[in-house]
Amino acid sequence: MKNNKFYMWILRRWLCVILIFALPSFFGTLQIRAQEEKLADQMLTFIDDLNQLYNTCNKQIRFSEANLQNGSSLVRILNKKVELLNNNYHSIDFRWNAFKQASQADIANSEYLMELMSQVEQLKQEVSDSISSQQNKRDALVDFFEAEQLILSQDTTYQGLYNRALEFSMIQQTAPQLQKVKAEEQTSFEKIQTLYEKSKTAAQLIPQLNKRAATLDEQFYSIKALSEKIQAMEYKPPIERIKDYLLGLACVAMILLFIGMVTSKIGAVKKARETYKKQKELFERNNNNDYPTI
Repeated sequence: MKNNKFYMWILRRWLCVILIFALPSFFGTLQIRAQEEKLADQMLTFIDDLNQLYNTCNKQIRFSEANLQNGSSLVRILNKKVELLNNNYHSIDFRWNAFKQASQADIANSEYLMELMSQVEQLKQEVSDSISSQQNKRDALVDFFEAEQLILSQDTTYQGLYNRALEFSMIQQTAPQLQKVKAEEQTSFEKIQTLYEKSKTAAQLIPQLNKRAATLDEQFYSIKALSEKIQAMEYKPPIERIKDYLLGLACVAMILLFIGMVTSKIGAVKKARETYKKQKELFERNNNNDYPTI
């Protein structure tokens, strides 16, 4: 009986020792899991926020593509939308960096939290790239609409420059005025060419602009032709002008003569082919009408 009591006493002592060492570890594990779940919930909130922001970026892309015809008003709207996207992204980025720094040790000890952190970082990069793309397209639209507005309004301006340059090139005393007109035109064309090149880049970035870019191409090369004529103008004595005029007429006459010769040769070839075809048909018809004789 005494032995049983002794054994029971020993067992209770060991149980107490086991509980003393085991309970802190058990409660510590529960605390770690609770902390992990709390951090995971916070990280999932970041993922939800980033997904919403990414979806907003995609909606903005569809909106801009559907409203390209609105020109400058679209640019104003895009400026506000891109600014709002940037502000929202920087807010999330600031909160995420603060959270990650404060929870660095806990995240490093959990594979699950490390996986969530990787997802957040990947989403952040995708959203950042999408916003950057929106900014690039917004800037491209600004360049394209500016080029379109300027280039399509140059008909009257360039015709006026051409007429002034032609008038000043007629008289030797107005040579300084001619040089001023040429300098003015050169400055104007350099600006037009710069914007035109930007519009080409914008059309490559936004294919929906290609149709409008084709109109700009036509107008730009028309302006370029007038620019070259203006820059080539200089004073010439009347005799030189008459000589150039006659040479021009001679060139035109030679071209017309060449075209006439080519046309007559083509006509002769066609006529010869028709004659040959008729003779061949007549020959075949005669052969078909032959009958055997007795």
